[in-house]
Amino acid sequence: MKKLLLASLLIFGFIARAGTGGPDAFGYTWIDSNEPGGPTYAWADIANPTDGIQIFGLADDNFVGPVGIQGQPFQYYWYTVSQFWIGSNGYISFNPVNIASPFPTIPTSGGPNDFIAAFMADLKFDGPNNPAEVWIGRNGDSTIISFIDVPFWTPSSPGYTGSNTFQIILNAADSSITLNYQSMSGTSFTASDTKIGIENISGAIGLQHSTGQYPANNYTIRYEYPPVVTFQVIDASVSWNNNEKNAGYFLKKDAGPYDLSTNIANTGNQSLGSFTVNGSIMNSFGGTPYSDNESVPPLSPGDDTTMVFGTQWNPTQAGYYSFTTSLSGLSGDLTPGNNTKIQEIVVIDTNTAAIELTFAEPVSNGGGISWNGGGGGIGVYYEPPTHPAKINQTSYWIDSDISGVGFSAMIYDDDGPNGEPGTLLDSVFVPSSSITTGQYTDVPTSQNIVIPDGGVYVLWLMGGVDIRLGNNTTPPFSLQCYEVLGGVWASYRDFFNTDFLIKMEYEPVYVTDIGVSEVLGPLDNPLPSGSSLVKAEVKNYGQTIINGFDISFQYGSQLVTESYQGAALAPGDSIVYNFQTQLTPVADTLDLCIWTFGTANTDSVPGNDTACVTTYGPGISIAEEEIEFSVYPNPATEVITVKTDLTDGIFELYDMTGRRVMRFAILNATTRVDVSDLASGTYYYRVTGAHQKDGKLFIE
Repeated sequence: MKKLLLASLLIFGFIARAGTGGPDAFGYTWIDSNEPGGPTYAWADIANPTDGIQIFGLADDNFVGPVGIQGQPFQYYWYTVSQFWIGSNGYISFNPVNIASPFPTIPTSGGPNDFIAAFMADLKFDGPNNPAEVWIGRNGDSTIISFIDVPFWTPSSPGYTGSNTFQIILNAADSSITLNYQSMSGTSFTASDTKIGIENISGAIGLQHSTGQYPANNYTIRYEYPPVVTFQVIDASVSWNNNEKNAGYFLKKDAGPYDLSTNIANTGNQSLGSFTVNGSIMNSFGGTPYSDNESVPPLSPGDDTTMVFGTQWNPTQAGYYSFTTSLSGLSGDLTPGNNTKIQEIVVIDTNTAAIELTFAEPVSNGGGISWNGGGGGIGVYYEPPTHPAKINQTSYWIDSDISGVGFSAMIYDDDGPNGEPGTLLDSVFVPSSSITTGQYTDVPTSQNIVIPDGGVYVLWLMGGVDIRLGNNTTPPFSLQCYEVLGGVWASYRDFFNTDFLIKMEYEPVYVTDIGVSEVLGPLDNPLPSGSSLVKAEVKNYGQTIINGFDISFQYGSQLVTESYQGAALAPGDSIVYNFQTQLTPVADTLDLCIWTFGTANTDSVPGNDTACVTTYGPGISIAEEEIEFSVYPNPATEVITVKTDLTDGIFELYDMTGRRVMRFAILNATTRVDVSDLASGTYYYRVTGAHQKDGKLFIE
């Protein structure tokens, strides 16, 4: 879908003449089926369940993926790729980017890079009875992506027109890229805004076949990999700061010091010696309250490393900050434009009754946005710096509402797949009569919304045509903005240069939460024949001071409850509690469990109250009773392995609030589990079955 902008019509044409093109700086050339010696048009029919797999989820201006390339990785420029994303506007990319009209000239360093534009145009997959489909398949060494009967977007009913059937063939054997055009009809609403071409990871190199032209039927273009690669690429880049999306986030004032990190990659084809990454933070007044640098170790082609700066940052002033990392000391760098990465960090004063979150400074200076047709929306993701958080209201800066259509204010939980919008938490329609243009319109929530962790997506949805939401084009930018068209969410097409004037207000919910973090004794196995001291680490996980609590242990039939009346525990503090009553061992294998559940205090999170260990009584041979059990690596980053000879147990993982974040059955001696979606921090695991095992897992 096209944003509502003033546009002029340009002359466009159909591709019919013979042609070749290139080489680009790397050596790629193209040749078409009208050229002597060129490829012969040959459509690969995979649009059936026998030869292909249909891809769902495409709509208007969005992308889906990743889709893995089967077999050997595909050689693209000087690097290999093993997966891709499919864009609804007729392209595939090797990183998750939403490319929408107006489409970039190929190559362009700024904006989206690393893609193949087979027929990049304002195409559309949704709408009533839209026949558009995408299929992927494999034929020998080739991966095939077919766009079938895909129409152009139009503001007229039913929202689409024309039909385009084309495909991309990635041949791993010779690294060629074939673009087949079977049947092409109609023209785009923005007739000249079409692109065919390829572009590399930096955006500095690419080969555009055409712009503003429409392929003929039964036509083929083949991009050919250089027979000999002589192009030497010295190139390092900053991939991201602090999170893999380089997305903006909120920090609590005076709660540091905070670690700052950055990921550096060798994006060339030559080995790199050591060089320097510099990090600095600038406030909105131009001051620099933080700076540091680190030495980046040597990197081989394709390698990357995550650097944590040695100096931490302790923000003492609320406001908007830019965290900038840049590379220096690298001689011969091909694309210095990718040596810098800027991230927005907003520091929040949480010592107020109502806390306001926004990434955009309160000035609408970007002309605003209004979707043609009146059915679009803009979403912003907000993750509060404190939890639990009770959301009171959202606010929207409306530049104009010419037709008096109003809008809907909606809030979605981030409980969808991979943290995407999931459960609708609230929806309020705001009539035009309640809007004062040129300032924020506050919309109180209609439901009691308390989020224990994570964040929410706040959505502005147009009530009809000619209502315009304010935006801000002053950096830094959050990269947390989304466009919502036809109910489908996608990263906003120009989120590198835009934030929207949407706010969320919440109030902290202070919880009482006391729990046993670890059993500290007895740990001798087998137990001695005499009585043993029972002790445990108890932690205040909550946000209120704990002045006293009951604590219990159970060992077989021995059940003991005592009252702690020592020094008060501040939030986050821990103490070691020694029971006055000692454990009397029995000749058996038993669990010793210690807990604070059921105390006189109101405990908001009972899931973290209990910790257990398996004990072996006097005379019990551990070799006969002990089961093999381990969780590694610990600390972990992406995948953990649970290894045990217990194959009928249940593995559960809890965060520090006691919320269960993972649960699965142990069916094999070795089970690998993806934990890459979990936030960094400390987690508690419990395995239950014939025996019980508990422990801590640290995720970096």
